[in-house]
Amino acid sequence: MIDKETMLILSILSRTVELLLVETMKLRGRVTRKLLFKGTKSEHQGLVLLAPEGEFKLRRQGVNPFTNETLGFLEGKLIEGEGIVRKGQFIMSEWKTLE
Repeated sequence: MIDKETMLILSILSRTVELLLVETMKLRGRVTRKLLFKGTKSEHQGLVLLAPEGEFKLRRQGVNPFTNETLGFLEGKLIEGEGIVRKGQFIMSEWKTLE
């Protein structure tokens, strides 16, 4: 039988390994505003990156996704971003505008 402390340690180690296995990538595309999660309680206007690899909801790494609008100035711009893709989101750590 595993005690609670051991379970907590195993959980932390598992999460750490998961984070270490996430590889950053670069995506290039146009930022646009779009209605997301239409017809649900989560429906809202949000920024997406339209890239050759697909369409990704944009987030900024380390910032609360529900209270952050710091990426709004990128709307309409062609960008190259670096970050991770997770569950249809591109979580950017850095970016540059290309036009």
